[in-house]
Amino acid sequence: MNDKNHGQLIALQRLITDSEVMALVAACEADLGKLPENAHQWVQTLRIFRKQNILKRDISLPEMQKAISCAQEIVDESMEQDIGIISCFDEDFPEPLKHIVKNGKSASPLILYYRGNMKNVSTLEAIAIIGTRNPSGDGLKMGEFYGHYFAGEGFNIV
Repeated sequence: MNDKNHGQLIALQRLITDSEVMALVAACEADLGKLPENAHQWVQTLRIFRKQNILKRDISLPEMQKAISCAQEIVDESMEQDIGIISCFDEDFPEPLKHIVKNGKSASPLILYYRGNMKNVSTLEAIAIIGTRNPSGDGLKMGEFYGHYFAGEGFNIV
């Protein structure tokens, strides 16, 4: 996948569940051979899949346009900060992360943001630092502290 496709996945993730995104991408690739190109095409496609009960709700054109705009900002900012983006649809997505199951359902991440060598995910001991999109000042300080500490000890920070 390319940055444009990653942006589309990020946009979809803002509007529907990851499992709906997975089903939608699989259906698009099977039925259309590719993902839609713009917000208008996405809305048309989403309406079709809503009628087939693949999606739980309708998505309006303004919602899709806003999600695509926000996603593009995320992709652009990630590139500026040397943060890579990889999705579960990419060939080099880490194998161990493809098979996460919770309560009998796939719980693998749809998208990962990373710095460094993605191959380290499969080879280094890892520790996950769980956070939020809107962390407090103290949360940021603690995340940075533990991230630096464990990275210094040779851990892959997830």
